[in-house]
Amino acid sequence: MTGRLIASVLVLFGTVCAQVQSGSSGVVPSRMEETAPVQWARSATSVSVSELGMPSNAAMEFEKAERLIAKRDWEKATERLHKGLAIYPSYAAGYNNLVAVYSNLGNDKEARAVLEKAIALDDHLAPAYVNLGRLSFLESDFPHAESLLSKALSLAPAANADELFLLAYAQLTDQHLNEAIETSRQAHAARMSEHALLHLVAANACEKQNRIADSISELELYLSEEPTGSRAEKARKALAALQAQAAVR
Repeated sequence: MTGRLIASVLVLFGTVCAQVQSGSSGVVPSRMEETAPVQWARSATSVSVSELGMPSNAAMEFEKAERLIAKRDWEKATERLHKGLAIYPSYAAGYNNLVAVYSNLGNDKEARAVLEKAIALDDHLAPAYVNLGRLSFLESDFPHAESLLSKALSLAPAANADELFLLAYAQLTDQHLNEAIETSRQAHAARMSEHALLHLVAANACEKQNRIADSISELELYLSEEPTGSRAEKARKALAALQAQAAVR
């Protein structure tokens, strides 16, 4: 079935294989080895310290943590974030950034509780909703992932195509096909980089709606943006199958 071919090139951002199902599409493999690890959403740290009423020694720890994160020194960044939060435990962005650092240390066990604390402190902190959505996605809880990621996008525009891909794939799996197609096109409209995979989500959703011409168009767009590699070869097979199907109608 063509849907299986399309799904075989729908791959996750990150190194974790989420072993998810999409109707008749089968298991989705993990992203290829050359892809960078999952980049959890960090919060901006440019909020005025005086507006927050943050003690200067706490602000100093958070600023040091930011510099260490930029250097990818995760261990020391964790120490600084913990010190800052011990002084000023009301800083929601600090908890969210702690989870982003945890992920690079392979420590996601406490992530959900930490993110829920961040949201309890600031229920408008979009990056925390993005990260909670990621956790639900990786746990194959797609309805919850869709809800959390939609909430994040209602608070702030997507920071990258990664966020839109996770939302679009969750919508596809939840059979919210029109929404998946719309989400898949947002990254393209915003001229985001690395958005080619979203065309595969749209192609899959269009095929499920029996919109074969639209599915073909999305696959062609994908191949125009990512013309080489093993994913492209699989996409060409899916495209050929759809074109053959359209020819006999």
